[in-house]
Amino acid sequence: MTDEEQKEKIIELAEDTSVTEETPNTEETSPLDATAADDNGEINFNLSFKPGEIVERSIVDEMKSNYLDYSMSVIVSRALPEVKDGLKPSQRRILVAMNDLALTPSAHYRKCAKIAGDTSGNYHPHGEAVIYPTLVKLAQDFSTRYLLIDGQGNFGSIDGDTAAAMRYTEARMGKITMDLLRDLGKGTVTFVPNYDGTRLEPSVLPAAFPNVLANGGDGIAVGMATKMPPHNLRELINALQAMIKLGNSWEGNAVYNQLRRDKESKEIIPRTLNSKPEDYLENYVDTNDLEYPIKIKELREKIATENNSLYPEFKSEITPLDLIEIIPGPDFPTGGTIYDQNEILNAYATGRGRILQRAKATIVEGNQGRFNIVITEIPFQVNKAHMIEKMADLVKEKKLEGIADIRDESSREGMRVVIVLKRESQPKAVLNKLYKYTEMQKVFNANMIALVDQQPKTLPLKRILELFISFRITVTIRRYEFDLAEARFRAHILEGLLKALDMLDEVIATIRGSKTQETAKTNLMDKFKFTEVQAQAILDMQLRRLAALEKMKLQNEYNELQENIKTYNDILENPAR
Repeated sequence: MTDEEQKEKIIELAEDTSVTEETPNTEETSPLDATAADDNGEINFNLSFKPGEIVERSIVDEMKSNYLDYSMSVIVSRALPEVKDGLKPSQRRILVAMNDLALTPSAHYRKCAKIAGDTSGNYHPHGEAVIYPTLVKLAQDFSTRYLLIDGQGNFGSIDGDTAAAMRYTEARMGKITMDLLRDLGKGTVTFVPNYDGTRLEPSVLPAAFPNVLANGGDGIAVGMATKMPPHNLRELINALQAMIKLGNSWEGNAVYNQLRRDKESKEIIPRTLNSKPEDYLENYVDTNDLEYPIKIKELREKIATENNSLYPEFKSEITPLDLIEIIPGPDFPTGGTIYDQNEILNAYATGRGRILQRAKATIVEGNQGRFNIVITEIPFQVNKAHMIEKMADLVKEKKLEGIADIRDESSREGMRVVIVLKRESQPKAVLNKLYKYTEMQKVFNANMIALVDQQPKTLPLKRILELFISFRITVTIRRYEFDLAEARFRAHILEGLLKALDMLDEVIATIRGSKTQETAKTNLMDKFKFTEVQAQAILDMQLRRLAALEKMKLQNEYNELQENIKTYNDILENPAR
């Protein structure tokens, strides 16, 4: 079979929907399975026996049912990354805990024991001993392509050395992590209760870049395992731009636009002081000091009942062959060389494939007429010390001949393993045997499984990028909805302040004639038709605002807000721009 025929076969596999998004069948029936709730909101059970009656069940069926429940819990809550932000729950919770501690790239380092403790206590109740290794991996430049955590101290080495205890190491967030967290407090993602209901945590991060492909990842679940290779971020961005150019024309959703207009026509309802964040769990949950809730629960319910999508899904006409021209292959943090692009194309087109890696080695002339093989890069997830030990064992067993000495000259400047050859050795023959018998050559078995709407799916490269673009469309629209609501609320307050300054003497007289602050607020609302929010803002206004220059500043701010509101409305009415 020629290369062209092989590529055509791979494309046929990519177009076969049965190959792409595979989802395990987890539907099982049981006498105790619950059905939908009735009109009173009470759950009806399909009980095949009367209350108080003992029913014999096969232990095989019971074990099967319980094991499936357990396996789905492991798949969704522990082992597999989310396609939207590329993070497993433990990784996401570590970053959220660090964000709570304000450990930005410019902040001082904090002890990893503090970070692990906060993560365990607030979000991930599995103990610090489980959380710390996850944190360490995110800070290792040989494990993570783009470091999400900036570590200080001993975080292990490529030789298999373990990290120092968490009481000795320190960390803060990496620069690129801020792009994962960007706009987190702007209602862009849904927040859910943590394990004990004492606080809220994001179900996913806004993720301004496709971290699931940039950093890759691996995880072993029940009955499945994911092994996602890392990629070059610049190539991924170029691929996203190409996909958008070849994407469908996104006109928005008519139902969404109509409901948004209906929502905007309603009066702004200020949030009361005694309201709790949990009250808005089904709405946009804000983590900042917003003054009112952004109601969208009714909108989402109507969309769901009409079997329509709130945010239409993005599709692109780009082909795997087009993508591989932009993304020629993975980009592993340890470097190395990748061979056989047809296998890479197969992995990208189907979500599964073998990626052959080789160490980067050069043959140089040494002293006394000898040649040396110098290794500067090794395959991903290879322990350098074990690789050298394996070489030494093969030399002792005489499976590798022609090697006089092996030296590890690696330093902070980079990796350097020198293999000194005997005078009579053939350098290329020795190098080929090293590839054959040692981990200088290794296969990365890509199995690109990620969670899509809480379901594990095997995803080809194109589908992952489409899902990411769809997610970013949703994030962007929700951010503009948030900004629009904030701008309108601030403009509403400024309208009240400007109106009060125009009739300043009457307003002051009304306030002076009131016995209490609450009476003053009521009098302002009754006499001048101010809203409660405007009346409170007038009472809180400082005396310096009475100056003519300050009034001009308020007017300029109001005019700027009106321009912003117009821009936000235009974007939301025409999402394709």
